[in-house]
Amino acid sequence: MSSDETEPAEDDTTLHVTRELLQAINEGRLPPRALVLIGLEHLASVCPQCRAELARYREDRRRVTYAGPEGFDHTFRNLEALLEAHSAEIEAEGQRADALFAEVMALPPADRQEHVKAKIKRYTVGLLARRLIDAARLATPADPPAIQSLAQCAFEVCERLSDQTPDRGGMMAEAVSLLGNYERLMAQFENARVLFRLAQATLSEEGVTDPMVYAELDSFRASLARDVGRLEEAARLAARAAVVYQGLAEVELAAKCGIQLGYIHYQAGEYQDGVRALERALRHLDRERDMRLVWCARHNQTLCLVELGELVVASQHFAEDQPLYAAFDDASIRLRRDWLAGRLLAVSAPDEAVKLLQLARAGFLAERSVYDSVLVSLDLAQLFMQTERLGELEHLAVELSQVLRVEAATLAPETLAILRTVLATIAAGTATVRLLSDTAAMLRRRGRPRRPGSTN
Repeated sequence: MSSDETEPAEDDTTLHVTRELLQAINEGRLPPRALVLIGLEHLASVCPQCRAELARYREDRRRVTYAGPEGFDHTFRNLEALLEAHSAEIEAEGQRADALFAEVMALPPADRQEHVKAKIKRYTVGLLARRLIDAARLATPADPPAIQSLAQCAFEVCERLSDQTPDRGGMMAEAVSLLGNYERLMAQFENARVLFRLAQATLSEEGVTDPMVYAELDSFRASLARDVGRLEEAARLAARAAVVYQGLAEVELAAKCGIQLGYIHYQAGEYQDGVRALERALRHLDRERDMRLVWCARHNQTLCLVELGELVVASQHFAEDQPLYAAFDDASIRLRRDWLAGRLLAVSAPDEAVKLLQLARAGFLAERSVYDSVLVSLDLAQLFMQTERLGELEHLAVELSQVLRVEAATLAPETLAILRTVLATIAAGTATVRLLSDTAAMLRRRGRPRRPGSTN
C-alpha cells in the first residue's frame, strides 16, 4: 500500500495551548505528550533549524536496515523453533493479561486509570493493552465512560512497554484515537482534534504500518469533521477508510463507513449521492445479523428520499422498517421515528403530523438535545405555515425564543444569529416555507454544536 493510502491526510488546523487544554491534561483526559506535540509543531513552524532536526529524527525512526534475501531465509528457518520455544511463555502472558483485565473491569470506570497508574509495573503487559483497546472499541459509542477509562488505561500500559514489544506503536495510536473519539462524542472538539493529531504523530514516529489502524483513525476524523461542518474533508476521510476496509475484506467496517458517508452527503444536501452511498452499504449487510446498522442506513436513506420529494417511496421504506425501529428500546431511535413519521404525514394527515413532531420536539428537549429540537421546530413551523395555523406558528416562535435564551451556551453564536433572524421574520409575518426549509438545511451543513458542559 502506498503512503498516500496509509498515512492520514495532514490536518492543517493550527493547535494552540489553551486553559481548557491544560485543564484536560491536568485532569488526565489528555496525555501530557499532547502538550509536547503542540510545542514541537510551533517550533517547527517558526525555526528552520528545529524543523530540519525534527525531520531528520523522524527519518531516522522510520529507517529500517535491509539484510537482503538471506535475512528473510534466516528468519523463516528459525520461526518454527522460536514459536515453539515461546508458546508456553505466550500462553502464560495471555492468562496473566486475562486476570489483570478482569481486575480492571471490576473497578468503577472513574477509578480505573489511577489504579493502573499506581500499580503500573504489575499492569505492564502487552496483551493487557490489546484487551483494553478491544473492550474500549466494543463500548464505542454506547458507553462513553467505559471508552475513556479503558483507552486511558491502555495508553498508560503502552507508554511503559518496551520499544521491542510487538505492535506497541499501533496499540498506542489506537488508544489515543479512541480517546479522541470519546472527546468528540462529548463534543469537546478541540480536545478531539489534539488527540487525533497526537495519534497521527504516533503512527509516524513509531513506524506503524497496519492499515486497520490508519482506517479507524480516518473514520474517527471523518466523524469529527462532519460534526464541525467540514463536510468535504469528512467525505474524503470516510471514503478512504471504506476503501481500505474493502481491500482488507472487512465488510462490516466498510459498510459502517459507507453509512457514515451517506449521512455526510445528507448533511451536505447531496441527497442523491446519499441514497447511492447508503444503498451500496446495505448490499453488504444482513438485515438480521446487522440490524442496527441496517436501521441506521435505511433511516438515513428515507431522510434523503423525503428531501428529494419522493414521499411515496419514503413512506414505503418507513412502513417496511417498522420492525427495525421496534427492535431497539432506545429513546433516541423512538424520537427519530416520531420525527420522521411526522414529516411523512405532513401532507396526508397534518393534525397527526403536528402531534408527532411536538412529541419529538419535547423529547429531544428532555434529552438536552437542543440541536435536534431546533430542527424539529423548523419542520413544525413549516407545517404550521402550509396549513395556515398562524397562531400556533407564533406560539412556537415564542417557545423557541425561550429555548434559545436558556440553552444559548450549547449553540454556536452563528447558529443563534441564524435562528434569531428566522424568529424575527416570523414575528414580522414575512417568513416563508422555503426560508424555513433552507434554514434547516443550512444548520445541518454547519454541523452539531457543543453540548451542555462544553468548555472549548
